[in-house]
Amino acid sequence: MEVNDFQNIERISITLQEGLTVIGGKNRQGKTAVVNAARALLAGKRSIPADAVRHGADKAVIEGSLSDGSSIRAVLSSDGYRVSMKDAEGNALTPREALSRLIDDRAVDLTPFLAADLAGSRQRLEAAMIAAGIEDQLTEADKAIERVKSKASDSRACVRMLSAEIEGLGAVAEPKDAIDIDALQAELIGAGEWREKRHELESSLSDARFDAEGVAENTAMLERDRARYASRIEEIDAEIEQLQVDRKHVLANIEQLTIAETDVAAFKTAAVAAVNERIKALEDYDAFKPRTQAEIIGDIEAAKKMRGDVDRWNRKQEIGGRFDEAKSALSAIMEEQRAAEQAKADLLCGIGTLIGGVSISEDQSDLQFNGVLWPSLCDTERIVIGIQLLSKANPECGFMLYDGIEKLDPDMLAAFRSKIDDLGIRVLATRVTVNEDECTFMMNAGQIVIPDASSVQPTLL
Repeated sequence: MEVNDFQNIERISITLQEGLTVIGGKNRQGKTAVVNAARALLAGKRSIPADAVRHGADKAVIEGSLSDGSSIRAVLSSDGYRVSMKDAEGNALTPREALSRLIDDRAVDLTPFLAADLAGSRQRLEAAMIAAGIEDQLTEADKAIERVKSKASDSRACVRMLSAEIEGLGAVAEPKDAIDIDALQAELIGAGEWREKRHELESSLSDARFDAEGVAENTAMLERDRARYASRIEEIDAEIEQLQVDRKHVLANIEQLTIAETDVAAFKTAAVAAVNERIKALEDYDAFKPRTQAEIIGDIEAAKKMRGDVDRWNRKQEIGGRFDEAKSALSAIMEEQRAAEQAKADLLCGIGTLIGGVSISEDQSDLQFNGVLWPSLCDTERIVIGIQLLSKANPECGFMLYDGIEKLDPDMLAAFRSKIDDLGIRVLATRVTVNEDECTFMMNAGQIVIPDASSVQPTLL
């Protein structure tokens, strides 16, 4: 790989050796820039740092030759990012298609995988799933879970809506006997007709009583006349001799009065009978006295309210049935969700068969080893497990990047190098150190320094 004007590197050319290549040196000497150049070359535009072009230069150029004879050239400038590729015969390749295979199939960046943050945990889980060959099944399992969650959300909304509607109906007692409002209306009309007829009878009774009172007055008047005439008879008797003519006349009048009395008595009897007859008719009619209009109207209002209560009761029963069905459906959906989540958990259990002791944490947030979460593992454990897992995830992988291997002590570094050799892959790593024995080469001010040599810008074999 040849790097020109990239970050703080002016120009270097390196060739990765078999196994582990360690770039050593102090901080800010260009170690990470070498790894960043490899990322930019292999992973494309998505891996280019913000300060890619060296200060004072117009563009950065990175060129590399791969083990299969193909080559790749990337140019970074203010105009953007351009990349070109050729196969072993020199034929141009479509960069998009070729690059999509490089970082995914043949090269792996260990740095984000070994990170302890959340973003790193997602990459670890994804790599573990790929290694276990269950990424497609897990994708389908996640989709199934999301579909079920969507159904559950809709079902909960339905349950809440029905519950609110039931609550809005309020407390409704179950009706016992329905009231016939039409019959009550007919009763109200009949009561009105009864009152009109009774008013007529009361008017007739009043007339009869008036006639009876007139007869009584005539009778009283006749009685007063009779008393007066009786008194007159006494006077006439005292003067009978003198008033013989008058006596005859008075007797004639008395005779007339007797006839009149007979007629008046008969008329009085008839009047009293008429009054009694009307009183009897009124009493008989009162026997059929209906309820008052206020009572009937009150019953009609009560009936209307009861009809409303019946409607509300029936509506509440209907909604209650739908509410129970919705709750049952939601329970079934939740059971379906639990089954989908269990299916996903069963798939994740397969990851534990890749490397002994490796599994997914219970909350599915990260990997764990022998029950210890990834961030709590020591550096050596994370590196060894990461390399094994990524190798299984990418069997064709022949190249790995790792920025920051200084956490390993010399013994751990030796063990790490041995593991790399066993796996038969190449690893480009950086290490903050001044110990040349720990490194393949050193970086100093953006230049390569070969241990025990003074030359710069060499090609490592």
